[in-house]
Formats: sequence, structure tokens, C-alpha cells
Amino acid sequence: MLLPIDRFMRKTHPDIENGHYEGIFGNRTMRKSICDGNSMFNQTTVAAQRAPRPAPTSAVAIIGGMGPEAGVDMTSRFLTACREEMARRGVPVTDQSYPPHVLIQYCVPDRTAAFQGMGDSPVPALVAALGTARAAGARLCGIACNTAHLWHEDMERLFPDMTLVHIAREAAATVRRTGAKTAAVLATTATQESGLYRRALVEAGLGVIERSPREMQQVHEAIFQIKAGALPAATRTLEAAVACALREADCVVLGCTELGLVIHPGQYAAGAVVDAADVLAARLAEQAFSHPSTLSPETP
Repeated sequence: MLLPIDRFMRKTHPDIENGHYEGIFGNRTMRKSICDGNSMFNQTTVAAQRAPRPAPTSAVAIIGGMGPEAGVDMTSRFLTACREEMARRGVPVTDQSYPPHVLIQYCVPDRTAAFQGMGDSPVPALVAALGTARAAGARLCGIACNTAHLWHEDMERLFPDMTLVHIAREAAATVRRTGAKTAAVLATTATQESGLYRRALVEAGLGVIERSPREMQQVHEAIFQIKAGALPAATRTLEAAVACALREADCVVLGCTELGLVIHPGQYAAGAVVDAADVLAARLAEQAFSHPSTLSPETP
């Protein structure tokens, strides 16, 4: 049998008598008042009814694990982007104002090795992660890995009811808005060799400044140094790569979610460096507030 809150408190705490509790507080025995539990519940309910309801949003899933630190970083960027989106919309920033969101970090096989035919396909792990996202109620997703977008079309076919933001297309659109005419991309060798960014940039009407095979390999190795936690060595290589690319291109795109952990666009001239991770986070936030969803998590 359920008891009213005040009766429950008195039954389980015999020291409570006439709305007071006598006990030791600090080094003194004191008699303190307690509020009536039912009254407190009623007051809380009334206050909740008076509080403004948060703006409806869409639930978001961030597919991470490639590497895990980049997934956590993407979630942080998404929260920052949400606050910026709230400010643009005049929405008070409260705990309740953020879109429901989930970070899913599964163990995904190496995407570069898979692209080169030297490793397992990441598709089963990506399918499992997106299935978990759908079960959690998310219909808006961002994959926190550029190279994984080589399988973006496969995921769209398998999950037609979900919106999968395409990081390269969104980054290319952002570069175009900066007024740049040409762009160079720093990314893994698989992302470079696949033409993922080349196609997106050309479709956006931009010229592509290709990097030499030697430079692409150096950047690729630096990315894996970041994954391993060797940040100082990676930073030196990548800062030199950015400086070299900016001598030839109007804009440099950080086309790997690890790169933003050591290269910060704010340290360069406005629009000179575009971090695709920032772009993805901003687009997820914008769509979450623009297209609210009433979908709820799937139940077994």
C-alpha cells in the first residue's frame, strides 16, 4: 500500500513528531522543522505548471567511437552549437531546452583499412549503432567520422526513416559561404583517395587544391598520433600542413574529427580554416530545433 509522503516519512522516521525532527546537526542537538511532504509535492506541481515549456526539438544521435575521444568532443561541440542556436531563437538556456541526445560509441573497424581492402567492413558496426539510435528515439544523426561517410549512402538506404547529416557536403557549403574560391583538405588517406571532399567541393562550385602524396601520408600519420594521445608531435606536423596549404588555397578544411583536437580555427584569419566537426555539430543543432519530432523510443 502506498502512503502519502508525510505519513511515509513519519512511519519510517519515528523521530519525526508534529512536523519536527530532532537530531544531531553539527555538534549540537537541535529541533528542526520539516515541510509537509504532500504540500511540497503540490507546490512543486503548481510551479512546474507555471514554468514555460521548452521549445519542441528533435532527438539527436551522435555516432562516435571513431575514435572515442572525437565522439566525446563532437558531443561537446553539439552542446555549444545548441546554446548558440537557442540564443539566435531567443530560447532561455536551461537543462530542459537542449534537444534529447545520445552518444553511441561502438567498436568500429578501421575505415581506411576497409577502404583499401585490408580490413573488416565498418558497415555492421555502423548498422548496430544506428539501430541503437533509432531504438532510443533519434531520427536525426551525425556520424563523428569523415571517413565513415564513404558508407553514408549505404546507411541512408538501410535507414530511410532517419536523417543522416552529410559532413562533407555541409562543410563544402560552409566554405562557399566564407567567400573562398579554392579549398584544400586535410584528412585520412582514405578520405583523400576516395574523393569524398573533392566531389562535395566541386558540387559547391569550389576549386580543389590537391595535397601531395607525401603530405597526405604525414597528415594521416598525425591523425593516428592524436588517436594514440601523442598530441605534441601531431600538432607540429598539422600546424605545418595548415600553413603550407594556406599558401596555395583560400581555405583549409579539417576533414577528420581528430584534427580539431589540436588545430583551432580561431587561431587563423576568419574563414581561413573550416573544421568539419564544428559544421556537423552546428547543422545537427539547427535541424534539431527546426524540425521537432514527437517520436518516442522504441519499446521491446
